[in-house]
Amino acid sequence: MSIPEPLEFARHWLAAWNAHDLEALLGHFADDVVFTSPIAAQLLDGSDGVIRGKEALRAYWTEGLRRIPDLRFEIVGVYAE
Repeated sequence: MSIPEPLEFARHWLAAWNAHDLEALLGHFADDVVFTSPIAAQLLDGSDGVIRGKEALRAYWTEGLRRIPDLRFEIVGVYAE
């Protein structure tokens, strides 16, 4: 697996988020991903803030986008190393 160029990766990530393209975003994660978010406990019943598995991450982000349908991000800075 190659390591992506940081600014190119950040731009792709930003474009996918701003398009609400969950499949593009989830493509960066393994099926057994473990994702930690303090907001998850508020959005998903029974969550302890830890999302386990790609399907659970999809459900978390889907719910977040349902609640904030105009969610947009911008790149402030990209740092590598």
